[in-house]
Amino acid sequence: MERDKRILHVLENGGRNIRFPERGVQRAVDPALWLLPPAGAFIGWITNVIAIRMLFYPRQPVRIPLTPFRLQGVLPKRQAELAASIGRTVARDLVSVPDLLGRLELDALKAQLAATVGVHVERRVEQGLSRWLPGRWRASVAAYMKDLVVREAGGVLDGVVEEFGRRAGERLDVERLVTDKVMQLPLDELENLILRLAGKELRAVIMLGGVFGFLIGLLQMLAMAVLGAGH
Repeated sequence: MERDKRILHVLENGGRNIRFPERGVQRAVDPALWLLPPAGAFIGWITNVIAIRMLFYPRQPVRIPLTPFRLQGVLPKRQAELAASIGRTVARDLVSVPDLLGRLELDALKAQLAATVGVHVERRVEQGLSRWLPGRWRASVAAYMKDLVVREAGGVLDGVVEEFGRRAGERLDVERLVTDKVMQLPLDELENLILRLAGKELRAVIMLGGVFGFLIGLLQMLAMAVLGAGH
């Protein structure tokens, strides 16, 4: 009965005088402890906001007063390292010279080139022999020359394609190309690119900071209330 009266008293006072009985001693929880969860949520949220902001700012080094240290955003300070890392990743795991050559479909291109050269030779032969041979003979000679060129061009183009692939492998540096492109991007464009690619994830990190801060504040409140009740 006495317990029911205490519960009713707590409800009537809006939780202001919550008491934790232990070993016959009762102590009221300080109402200020209720500020710990929202304060923790704000601290966690604002900390992650500042941390993500400092990925991009300040653009130029800023000296911290009364210290020898300088403050600069991670991206402006380490753009060269980031560009090199992206270049290595793209060249090693995403795009290689054999992949690029495979996308060119060189066999189909070789057949198309041979056919185009054959048609051109046939036309030129017909035009060159128009004064010396009758039309039927001229067409036969032109067709023969076209077939001959197409057959021979296949072997020639095999060597050309092989040489092209070898030279491309030697001279086409995917890693260097990607690295130079990233280095040439202005910081504003690079920031916008990162935000487009990972904007949702960065916002989730900010929100999780608030959630974890709230939970930590709640645990602190409960711990202080229990410890306070033990004295």
